[in-house]
Amino acid sequence: MSICTWPTLHEEMALAAVLSGARAIACEKPLALSLASADRIIGACRDRGVALIVGHQRRYEEPWMTARARIASGEIGAPERVLLCQAGDLQSDAVHGLDLGLFLLGDPAPEWVIGQIDRDKASESSQPIGTGAPPGAREESGGWRYGHPVEHSAIVDVGLDLGVRLVSETGRIKAGKGYFQITVLGAEGMLRADSDGNLTVINGDGTQSMAFDPHQTRASYGAAFRDLVRLANGEIDDHPLEASYHRKTLEIVMAAYESSRRRGLVRIPQEPGESPLVQMVEANDV
Repeated sequence: MSICTWPTLHEEMALAAVLSGARAIACEKPLALSLASADRIIGACRDRGVALIVGHQRRYEEPWMTARARIASGEIGAPERVLLCQAGDLQSDAVHGLDLGLFLLGDPAPEWVIGQIDRDKASESSQPIGTGAPPGAREESGGWRYGHPVEHSAIVDVGLDLGVRLVSETGRIKAGKGYFQITVLGAEGMLRADSDGNLTVINGDGTQSMAFDPHQTRASYGAAFRDLVRLANGEIDDHPLEASYHRKTLEIVMAAYESSRRRGLVRIPQEPGESPLVQMVEANDV
């Protein structure tokens, strides 16, 4: 089963799919709008033996696989810092960039997060999106998107167990051009890749620039679904989009909201709970 609806409906639909006997589920990101909701979905799938993946299809795309391989080969030395510039908001967009930042490093575990967000409360009165939008859905300028609250800007600093820092700028404050750009700084060079298919490596051998087809979505989704069938049939043991990878990124996002809410550093793992962003909105704090 493929779930491509707004995130507010993901848990209900995923649990219904599990109870109906689905053998495999592909869900768009974010899987859920809180860690508690995500864990209910993941737990139900685990208990019933249902294969579950989340739509981070860029893990199958050539520029990002090439970038990961070149970092792993030591071309820029030991990675020290990852810089992400991402348009949009954390839940809808930066989950892609954050996921790729972890992917490029071999999927290390986050240890702590400190973050801050900004959201325009003054524009809460904007009109709902289109005809038939669910209650509470408003255009992004009103602090709502796809039926749930979002922020307009965020800065997130993540400490990884490799000793590497991942720093993300999202929304109105992002630097750089295009949808998103990732720069990996290493002890002996740097690598930069973006959503337009550009990849640059700078090290002691000089500057190497490559350009890839940025429109690989159809092929990457096709490969992901073929591997999902193989996973459900027991032909492979792991999947690049398996839900545990996404949960790691979702926990970073929720920790960033919690850091902003309590104005302090958040250690990971954190207790799964409901969305700190929703709590702040309901308290009129953001």
